[in-house]
Amino acid sequence: MTLLAKDVRLFIGKSIADLYGRILGRVVGFSVDIKNEVTSVEVELGGGEFSSFPCSQISVGDGSIVFIPAWKSNSNAFSEEYTSTLQRIRVLQELYGRGEISQEIFEEFSKQHEGILNDMETRRSTLIATLKDEVERLNAKIKELQTFIANIKVEHLTGDIDDQAYATANDAVQVGLEKIYLEKKDLEITLEEITKLNSTLVAPMPEPQPAVVAPSPPTPSLTPTPDTRAETPIVVRIKEDPSP
Repeated sequence: MTLLAKDVRLFIGKSIADLYGRILGRVVGFSVDIKNEVTSVEVELGGGEFSSFPCSQISVGDGSIVFIPAWKSNSNAFSEEYTSTLQRIRVLQELYGRGEISQEIFEEFSKQHEGILNDMETRRSTLIATLKDEVERLNAKIKELQTFIANIKVEHLTGDIDDQAYATANDAVQVGLEKIYLEKKDLEITLEEITKLNSTLVAPMPEPQPAVVAPSPPTPSLTPTPDTRAETPIVVRIKEDPSP
């Protein structure tokens, strides 16, 4: 998505949240290229910390600005590129199957796309490993928060923290868990989609269809065709002279 300076300028000084509703900080600036297109957005994270995010991780719409996690942004871009490559290969196969391009041209393009697919398969494996690591990271975070909830329950029941402190801490952790579960579900769906992407979806090379040639009308023969009909015999009668 291309962002222009006018699209982001409206959000300077305003908070920015991720796809799951977690507030990251506030927008404090952005960078543009010579075409006035935004290349990155600067965000104050709090406590004097700042981070710069590429425009591929920023979405603007419906009066809000949203941060897209790197794993999500990379997965979307890869899926679009992979699907587009497979589509081009299918179109080439269809053209070749209909006899609209020669075998030489088809094989030349096929080799180019084969190289692209091999490279993308390597990238896909790396992406899948990254997504699995992200799932494990969230699982560890979930376990950490669940352990925290168990600890504050014990402290509350033993009287070490009062009802108000317990309620405040518990509510905050529950909200945090809800956001993490949302991201984990999104991660698992994305992981499944990327895993199912497979170059074997491309059909095998078809046999070219021969051109259909209309039969030529028969050429008239120059040799006369004998008449095979039966000939009618001619009967000759001789009248005798009656004179002596």
